[in-house]
Amino acid sequence: MDEDLKSFHKEFNVKELEDHIILVGFGINGQNMAKASENYDIPYVIVDMNPVIVKNKKEEGYPIIYGDASNYEVLKELKITEAKCIVIATSNYASSVKTVDAARKLNPEIHIIVRTRYIKNVDELYDTGADEVIPEEYETSIVMFTRVMDCYNKDPDEILETIDNLRSDSYITFRSLTPEEVKTSLSDKITDLNVDSIHVEEIKNISEYPFDEYNLTVTSIIRNNETITDVPRDYELTYDDLIVFTGNPEDIENFERSIQLN
Repeated sequence: MDEDLKSFHKEFNVKELEDHIILVGFGINGQNMAKASENYDIPYVIVDMNPVIVKNKKEEGYPIIYGDASNYEVLKELKITEAKCIVIATSNYASSVKTVDAARKLNPEIHIIVRTRYIKNVDELYDTGADEVIPEEYETSIVMFTRVMDCYNKDPDEILETIDNLRSDSYITFRSLTPEEVKTSLSDKITDLNVDSIHVEEIKNISEYPFDEYNLTVTSIIRNNETITDVPRDYELTYDDLIVFTGNPEDIENFERSIQLN
């Protein structure tokens, strides 16, 4: 953060906010939202439940407070009634549902955007009051689709048009499918292998995952807006990475069962 921004943030006062964005969670997604907000001079405030993150980011000058965004008093402190938008970018699904419900009750007009890991959770978040729900699982499928189309030398404009169509109508088409059906629809008649992904929740080396043991192939790492291919065996992963891999259905099932047990 440059000195001008740092100075600006240190002078930040929650009470002066209006038409601002509330960023819930300050992981990679939250940080990207903050950068984008600064680029467009949009006022924002951050709330996070990790005291270390709050302490460090506050020292850097970010407008951040410690608290649980599903708590009514915390939302009031964030001036929820004056806010224009709230972006919930945490990985705790139960907390996200509670936050959506509380935000909607305190400000019926606020625009609520939520990140969730799984397509199966989309409907409940909409029913609770979210305006837009972005499932990571679906976005991973989109990225995998582009890789498949690259293999078939499809025109980039054609790929973008197809992706736009897939994303249209707020995922209505794919919200009616299970995650397994989404993945099958992308790979049907193209390969006998399934594609899948896992979400990294702690800093670790990719070699700590038993991909080789289950005959699985890592095809890419999705980090922020970047897709990393040709992943080395000793690649260092970080929180919020998505590992995309291929394998036969039985091996994938056994692999996922093994990492859940560990």
